[in-house]
Amino acid sequence: MATTERIDSRSLVETALYVIDADGLDSFTIRRLADTAGVFVNSVTQHLGSRAAVLAAVLDRVFEEVPPAPVTGGLTEALADHADALWAVLVRHRGIVPVLAQRHPDGPQAIRIRHDIRTMMALHGVTDPDLAADAFLTAVIGGAVLHVAADGSADSTQRQLPAAVAVLLAGISLLNGSDG
Repeated sequence: MATTERIDSRSLVETALYVIDADGLDSFTIRRLADTAGVFVNSVTQHLGSRAAVLAAVLDRVFEEVPPAPVTGGLTEALADHADALWAVLVRHRGIVPVLAQRHPDGPQAIRIRHDIRTMMALHGVTDPDLAADAFLTAVIGGAVLHVAADGSADSTQRQLPAAVAVLLAGISLLNGSDG
């Protein structure tokens, strides 16, 4: 039964994430979110908008869990650590990952993550840090999308991350005009 208690957008996003984590994206609807939160459907749409807007907010909430990119140490180690951290968050919230196959993440947390990676690349002398950051995010997010789509074990696919990072670094070295 719906309540007339005050609700806020943050609690609705948390509830949406709970529903998606528990039952997957296919079972997520605005009505399901409203029922789970104990509010009226129009309360959800008034606070968050359409289903697409709710999913964008949930995606950004998931990205909050990704720690800042390291700015010290070597580039290889920093990229591998950040890939592991991003991967772990996406696998933990596998229900939201299909949204990444449909839309470019553009919320504040996604922008922070890209900025952190771009900064890390620039600090290590990468000639085109924007391109390198985009390539890195595409590789890690693409791997997570494929992993979730194949319903594979986190172990088997995650073991491929170091190899993917090595290939990426080789490409970045080529961009920089070096051979190592």
